[in-house]
Amino acid sequence: MGHSGSEAPLHNEAKQFLTPIWVIFGLSMGPAIALGLARFAYALLLPSMKADLGWSFADAGAMNTANAAGYLIGALVAAPFGRRTSDKAAFSLGLFLTSAAIAGAGLTADFTSLLLLRAASGLAGAVSFVAGAGLTSAAASGGSRSRAPTMLGIYFAGAGIGITASALAVPPLLSGIGWRGGWLALGALGLAATICGSLVLSRTPEPSYKVHTPPLAAGRPASWHANYYHTGYSAPDTSPMPHLSLRTCAPMKVSIADRLPPSGRS
Repeated sequence: MGHSGSEAPLHNEAKQFLTPIWVIFGLSMGPAIALGLARFAYALLLPSMKADLGWSFADAGAMNTANAAGYLIGALVAAPFGRRTSDKAAFSLGLFLTSAAIAGAGLTADFTSLLLLRAASGLAGAVSFVAGAGLTSAAASGGSRSRAPTMLGIYFAGAGIGITASALAVPPLLSGIGWRGGWLALGALGLAATICGSLVLSRTPEPSYKVHTPPLAAGRPASWHANYYHTGYSAPDTSPMPHLSLRTCAPMKVSIADRLPPSGRS
């Protein structure tokens, strides 16, 4: 009786330190902005932009290629940047810069400027996405066995939130304010989501960079693993043909490394 009584306070005390699940809904604004608004919403505005600006299919595809290239670079630099500044700072800064780049696309019709803005939104979006994944992984520690997969599922579901929000907000506006207004509306949605995502950071633990793992991954927190995942994932989800080599190359590198025998790892 005395033994079980002493365990109860410990259990209640540990439960108090668990990150609330509503915090993850705030962190899910990372994929909502990076994917739902900055990437997939482009499809809603493309027909109007193509007709108004006289783009060819190559011009239209170049915009998506720029976004994917920026995302690839962002996925590569996200973890070291988060380690240097903090994942919280990388997350909030990435959200703000992505939203600013989205809104900026509504302020110009210059092809080169739009290309740079698409690349910038991809880069900043990847940084916030990867940093947010690391924060979510840290917040999901402890609790029951179902806690971590549930929280990670909520985080990645943010992409669906962004897609749904853009699909509901943009099409009704196109006839009245055109594609420029559509980008501005998406930027406003991104800013609102940025505020929501930043407000939960005070309740979010920072990922630890000192973990005991096999030599290949020693010292790398969850954001490093998210970094490798998104490096292979970044391009083919929206433009499979131009970036097929990225899909076959980057994940293969990770897969080979994961399957090396212990003696082959350095």
